[in-house]
Amino acid sequence: MTPPPCGCADVGSKSMAAMEPTIFPASETGEENQSLISDVPGRLKHGGFYDDPLLSHEAQCDVFYIAWAILLECFTGLDNVCFGFRSEHMIAAEYGTYSTDGHTSAMQVQVLADQSVQNLRAGKHAALVLLPESKARTHFNTTLTICSLDNKQDGNAHSSSWCKIHMRVDPVTLNTVLSWNATFMTRTQAESISNTYTKIFREIAAHQETIISTLKYCSEHDERQILAWQGSPMSNVQRCIHQAISEQGTLRPDAEAVCAWDGSFSYAQLLYLSDRLASHLQTLGIGPEVFVPICFDKSKWTVVVMLAILKAGGIFVPLDPTQPLLRLQALSHKVEAKTILCSPHHQAMLESVAPELIPVDTQLFERLAEHRGEVDCGSWDNGAYMIFTSGTTGEPKGALIQHGALLSSALAHGPAMMMDNDTRSLQFAASTFDVSITEILSCLILGGCVCIPSEEARLNAIEEAITQLQANWALLTPTFVKFVNPANVPSLKTLVTGGEAMTQAVIRSWSHINLINCYGPAETSVVSHVHRGMREGKNPLNIGRQVGIHCWVVDRYNHDRLMPIGAVGELVIEGHTLAREYYKELDKTNEAFIVDPAWTYHQPHSDNPRRMYKTGDLVRYNHDGTFHIAGRKDAQIKFHGQRIELGEIEHHINASASIKHVMVVLPKKGFCEGRLLAIVQLSDALANDLVPKGQPYKLIDGALASIAHAKVEETKALLAERLPAYMVPSIWLPLEFIPRLQSGKLDRKQTGKWVEEDMTEAFYRQLNPIAINGDSKTLTFSNETESELHKVWTHVLNLKSEQLGLNQSFLSVGGDSISAMQVMSECRKRRLGLNVSHIISCKSITALALQVRGIEKPTLLQESVDAPFGLSPIQKLYFSRPNHDQGHYNQSFLLRTSRHIVEADLRKAMEIIIRRHSMLRARFSRDAGGEWYQRVTEEVTSSYRLRTIEVASRDELNHSLVDSQTCLDYSNGPLIATDLIYEIGEQQRLFVVAHHLVIDLVSWRIILQELEELLLRPEAVSDMDRPLPFQTWCKMQQDHAIAQTPEQALPIHGIPDSNVSYWGMEDVPSVCGQVTGQGFEIGPAQTSLILSKCHEALRTEIPDVLMAAMIFSFGQTFTDRPIPAVFPEGHGRESWDHSTDLSNEVGWFTTIYPVFAGSNASSSLIDTIKMVKDGRRKVPDSGRPYFASRWLTQAGEEAFSRHWPLEITFNYLPVGSLFENSFHPLTSYPT
Repeated sequence: MTPPPCGCADVGSKSMAAMEPTIFPASETGEENQSLISDVPGRLKHGGFYDDPLLSHEAQCDVFYIAWAILLECFTGLDNVCFGFRSEHMIAAEYGTYSTDGHTSAMQVQVLADQSVQNLRAGKHAALVLLPESKARTHFNTTLTICSLDNKQDGNAHSSSWCKIHMRVDPVTLNTVLSWNATFMTRTQAESISNTYTKIFREIAAHQETIISTLKYCSEHDERQILAWQGSPMSNVQRCIHQAISEQGTLRPDAEAVCAWDGSFSYAQLLYLSDRLASHLQTLGIGPEVFVPICFDKSKWTVVVMLAILKAGGIFVPLDPTQPLLRLQALSHKVEAKTILCSPHHQAMLESVAPELIPVDTQLFERLAEHRGEVDCGSWDNGAYMIFTSGTTGEPKGALIQHGALLSSALAHGPAMMMDNDTRSLQFAASTFDVSITEILSCLILGGCVCIPSEEARLNAIEEAITQLQANWALLTPTFVKFVNPANVPSLKTLVTGGEAMTQAVIRSWSHINLINCYGPAETSVVSHVHRGMREGKNPLNIGRQVGIHCWVVDRYNHDRLMPIGAVGELVIEGHTLAREYYKELDKTNEAFIVDPAWTYHQPHSDNPRRMYKTGDLVRYNHDGTFHIAGRKDAQIKFHGQRIELGEIEHHINASASIKHVMVVLPKKGFCEGRLLAIVQLSDALANDLVPKGQPYKLIDGALASIAHAKVEETKALLAERLPAYMVPSIWLPLEFIPRLQSGKLDRKQTGKWVEEDMTEAFYRQLNPIAINGDSKTLTFSNETESELHKVWTHVLNLKSEQLGLNQSFLSVGGDSISAMQVMSECRKRRLGLNVSHIISCKSITALALQVRGIEKPTLLQESVDAPFGLSPIQKLYFSRPNHDQGHYNQSFLLRTSRHIVEADLRKAMEIIIRRHSMLRARFSRDAGGEWYQRVTEEVTSSYRLRTIEVASRDELNHSLVDSQTCLDYSNGPLIATDLIYEIGEQQRLFVVAHHLVIDLVSWRIILQELEELLLRPEAVSDMDRPLPFQTWCKMQQDHAIAQTPEQALPIHGIPDSNVSYWGMEDVPSVCGQVTGQGFEIGPAQTSLILSKCHEALRTEIPDVLMAAMIFSFGQTFTDRPIPAVFPEGHGRESWDHSTDLSNEVGWFTTIYPVFAGSNASSSLIDTIKMVKDGRRKVPDSGRPYFASRWLTQAGEEAFSRHWPLEITFNYLPVGSLFENSFHPLTSYPT
């Protein structure tokens, strides 16, 4: 082999310093049941190349490493790649050996798209270096070895455990073997890599003059697989949107179509009102292809207006009333609008936007003439609506969607996102955001109800709004979802996240309901990909499969080149859901929407021509045909769910005469993470001495600092007149100089790296000096409210106290709408009532303090200490058992800790928790009549036991744990015990056990989350709201149960009596010693189906399927008797009063209730599943009223006692529902 001219460089060489890590990405899921190392054989032979007599054997071998370098460039997207390298010829070469003294040889290759293979072979872009193994581990995870495959010892020489992929090539036979770590990637991915390497090798071997950018990467094997993944034909519905909605109205005229804060409409009412308005609009000249802007706050009338414009044949164009007037005027002018429909109170503001304004409210319809019959104008290929998206030239682009496109998309993405005629869709998104189209039109197309909160509730009380509107389906951004507590929105059954990447935090919090990840540009009618069943262990960047369309991954620089499976490329979408055009933007339309790329010519297809949309999003195929989001190929970003072209912001900043150069970035890490940052260099006219002074990044200081601040404020004011608030950067860096490339362009890559990685805290703290704002560094608070607000702002915005004055606005110090929500949340913890609009609009903390209203502490938080009170239903059941005092009845968990815990810190945290949760201080006794009661004490130290123990063996550990299990005493305490365990050779562990009388699994989640928080942040106790006392809840529940009749608690008839005599258990005590256990396991594929896909058809939940399987099996097995009812457990925290929050209370709340699927065995498992699903849904509040009536009232005991003793009980605990973050369970012992 011809050695690279630089030879084998020393580890300290310049080439080593410039070497970037090349880490091959792991596939979505490795096959952990595979052996550690698996092999895929292959063959490279290409006769034409090896018949060339002018090429030496060494020169021919150069192609091996060049092909591997190109493959790595293809899969990683890096221009400079490195990999472990070995060749038999290296041993005798003068420039070094493969490995010596703990060093490893690595090949570094610069793969330039505009270079030919021959130039790469000339050696100008390759270097061989020696790395210490420790450095090699961080710089690459693939190796290439050129050797005889018969020499197994040599062939395995580089197969280090830290290398995930190892390609061996025989230079004589041209056979290959790809070995890979089977937990790192799947066989499908490995086969794709082997086939891609063969494809690249044959391409470059046959055509030495080929430019790298024109090479075809995708092998025939991969292309066949990609074609197979396209699945069913693309959706193509040639009808109008309003026709589909009218059909739903015909089928279900009385069903609720709109449920808004300002009123509701049935389908019949919605169709009638929209027909009347549509008829009126037609008299004004509105028909097919006529644009009609609409400008509304959240209201029921928005839906009427949208539907009326569609019926009249027009195209509705949503405008946001909060955006600058200049922007509204520009958008209206672009579509040549003659008429705008709006909320009445926006009429005055919009007078300069269009010639005619129509305010829509009840008074308008009182004036409109009656209209009989349905208005239905236009065709499926007419425009329906237009959504403006950000544009690089400073002008928004209008994506024009036709009726057929949205209808084709909605009928595909709606069911995929679990929308149907039972859906109550939360209309949360702004009308200018394309998600609102799905929330409104897709929901109506499928017969659901649109639930519209007020703008006030949307920003400040969304949990209450969801509950009041009884919304059961929502599409929210992950950024916003963190402000919603799942326990406070019991009606929500399906949560879809989109607009930005999902996070693991969302999965941890919401996987107990139907959690869905979705993706889709506005240009493809809102949603193109759906991933259902998101749960612990799934990658949040997996956007799932396409719905109603076909998708392809192409080279980011050349859409005529298809990428192989696993390689990063641009996502291209094909189908009938695409926008018609960017309105009046022919060049941009032709750039984004392409026809018949080269790779389509040999594919079988019915459509001709084939039209596709280039999304600009970088993705890669996973091994199962789903897609993994990998970033953007341009400067477009997603910010709080909104698509933003940074170039549009820069365009408007450059319009300021004060600005010479500007860069706008959204850092992914560092001190400015997650906030729009404008880096500006002021104009020469203002400061002609601004030149580099040895520091590449230096803030303007001295006498010019105040001038710079004034100019920045002028520029921000200019932006506020032209851009929406979310597009105005919250942080500004006026630098003396922004580094340039040799071409004179701004060095965006280096500056972006500096912001994310190299900006110091000292530099960041200079960004908002009080001196610039003319404020005194000595803060004098007029009252406690100002002081508390100041603390909250500095905490949320990551500022030091001296950086924040009292006379600065929230936006001026880096705040935005999302951080304003965080401020609102923190203020409420301090009993300070504020709305998001107050925080954003007030000019200073001083002014904001005047807006604060006090939040009273709940009156129900008082409890009587040492006063007896009644038991909860499940506690009554426990004491009703004759053997309740035999043995121990505890729940316990053994946890490992991810950080060392000091006993003193643990003791302090435990005592805080025991003080917070009174049931951990409870005691249980009998009264004079023999009835059990409970009371709470003020005793803390006697309520728990904490030990540090050292053990030398597992037997010794078990003995200690048994001692902790048996030390609990519900009459005298303790009720909870904690052991901090040290065992030789083991990580520190924590054992916690509590008596079941005072705790359940939800309580464990609360306790462990609080324990973790207190160990990390001891001051966190001040942030924790006092929970509702269990004593208060027991009294409330008893009163409510007495007020209800048994028929109200369980409005179901026919529940069969218990028949324990069938089992020979009549009058036989049920004790643990008589229990026989049977267990079984199912494989990963079946588990995956049960947890996700099998619920799609019937809209079931996991307990439905599991109980149905049990009931069906019972009927098939025990044919000599009727099928009994099954009694599942519930968490018991459903309150009839939505203002009662039980989500943070510790106690034993568990309920048990009947589910009955009929006495006779069904011959169909599907029918059984349907009956179980219906049976569960019919029981009010998951059985809490039934269980309370049974154990707390005389009437309930008489009505329901025949159900007991229970024949079959059922309990389902979702995977990963208890532990997260720093604590990880080793073993759990619920007893």
